Amino acid sequence: MSTTLLAVQILNGLQLGVLLFLVAAGLTLVFGVMDFINLAHGAQYMLGAYLAVAFYAFTGSFLSALILALAAALAFGLLLEFAVFRHLYDRDHLDHVIATFGIILFLNHGVKLVWGPAPLSLPMPELFSGSVRLAEGLVYPVWRLVIIAAGLAIAALLYVLVAHTRIGMLVRAFLAALLIGLVDTLGRSFSVDILRFVMGPSPARTVGPAIASMLIYLLMAVVLYVRPTGLFPAKGR
Repeated sequence: MSTTLLAVQILNGLQLGVLLFLVAAGLTLVFGVMDFINLAHGAQYMLGAYLAVAFYAFTGSFLSALILALAAALAFGLLLEFAVFRHLYDRDHLDHVIATFGIILFLNHGVKLVWGPAPLSLPMPELFSGSVRLAEGLVYPVWRLVIIAAGLAIAALLYVLVAHTRIGMLVRAFLAALLIGLVDTLGRSFSVDILRFVMGPSPARTVGPAIASMLIYLLMAVVLYVRPTGLFPAKGR
């Protein structure tokens, strides 16, 4: 296990954590502020990505596609709020779950009908297409660093906005998303190498992936045992 490989995987884990945070941020803020469970939040995130690909094909500009996708995703979110969500605010959480799960099914099938089942990709901007040398032997894509920086900037902005309100605790759960991203990425990358210190190569290749897939749940169990009130409990608890 080289230091360079470890550094790369830490950055990859941070990038995954940032992406998880961006999805979790809206979900937990909506629940914290409005007491509304929107399971379809991730599906709306997915729709925004597909819209960005579609607008890029139409305009040929990454910036234009980004702006149009944001506007279209916002419009669709307002449409969902008007047509579905506002009728559920006075209902219990089970109704929220059932209704928004139905929206997930609708969006998943709708995306397949419009764009097909094959994965699509959005070309990165030419400005961010290169790599940067972070240390001796460590070269990392600029685009991934931009994703990390953008996610951390949004996290900092949200913290400033809500840190002094009753929903400030939610930002700490976005920090948990970063921890999950790091644990998941590092576990999948190094579990086999670590197990080779205590068992043969063949068993390590078999046991390593199985343990890696359970690391997030083991992390949750450890946190619940060590800090049952949360990683950052409120004062006095």
